[in-house]
Amino acid sequence: MRTLGLRRRAAVLLFVCIGPSWAVTGCSLQQGYASAQTWQRNQCLKIVDVRERLRCMKEADQPYDSYQKEAEAIKAQP
Repeated sequence: MRTLGLRRRAAVLLFVCIGPSWAVTGCSLQQGYASAQTWQRNQCLKIVDVRERLRCMKEADQPYDSYQKEAEAIKAQP
C-alpha cells in the first residue's frame, strides 16, 4: 500500500520535471497525463492481488484536475 503512494509521488515529480518539454513538442500536459494513466492502468493489471490491483486502478483513475492540484502542492514543498 505504501509503495503505491511512493510510486504516485514519483510519477507526479516526473511530470513536474518533464512537463516543460511536452509544451515544446506540442504535447499538452493533459495529453501526457492521459498517456501516463494508460501506462499505469496496464501496470495495475499485472498485479495479482485483487485488493492491491483495485487500489492501483483507483489511483490510476485520478482526474487530471486533481492530479494538477497534487502536483502544485508538491512543487510548493521546500
